[in-house]
Amino acid sequence: MSQERWFLIGAAALAAGACFAFRWTHPIDVAITEIKWSLLIGHGDQIADHAARIAGRIQYRTSACVHYGWIFAKRGRADAAEAFFRAAEDADAFDPVGPEALAGLYFSQHRLDDVRRVFARTSARGTILTPEGLRMQASIQIVDGQYAQASETLARLAAQEMPTAEILAKLGDLATWQKKFPAAIAYYRQARKLTPDDLELRIRLTRALAWAALGDARAAMQHPEIAAR
Repeated sequence: MSQERWFLIGAAALAAGACFAFRWTHPIDVAITEIKWSLLIGHGDQIADHAARIAGRIQYRTSACVHYGWIFAKRGRADAAEAFFRAAEDADAFDPVGPEALAGLYFSQHRLDDVRRVFARTSARGTILTPEGLRMQASIQIVDGQYAQASETLARLAAQEMPTAEILAKLGDLATWQKKFPAAIAYYRQARKLTPDDLELRIRLTRALAWAALGDARAAMQHPEIAAR
């Protein structure tokens, strides 16, 4: 048999195999493969719109949605990234990965109202946030002046992982801003055990001790750090 004939037989076999594989491959897998190739050959701009359209069809693949969402976010295609993150959020009402990715994208774009809406949805659904999600939620609560809610959020964060000096100091700050000086002192003291050489933390503790001893809440409220809030 001639070499040319063997070549034709081989090409036909490969084509048949490809058709069979394509026939039994889930269309979502095909779409994801298209995305990979488009990114590889540098046609990310062309595939982004297609990716946004198919995002809703891969709802059962939360991790895939988040993965490709971040790829497009890094490539400057926030529209496609948002579509993937929304699909991930819709995929599982109790999985925090999608909404946290969406909130992170909105934070990077300074879309604070959208961040608030994301966390309103997670609260309504009872989604258990990861430590990173709790940090973002506490940040938006502090921006909104919701110090009591931020304290509860950071307390949940401290319960999920080993409390750090940063978290304890922030809890001390929140207690100070609410004029709860004994609680602030307790948090600052815990933080100082972890970072005894932190001069700023020592100053904050000393100030809280003085305010608590004098009972002078008015003087506390006149301090620049407090008056500005």
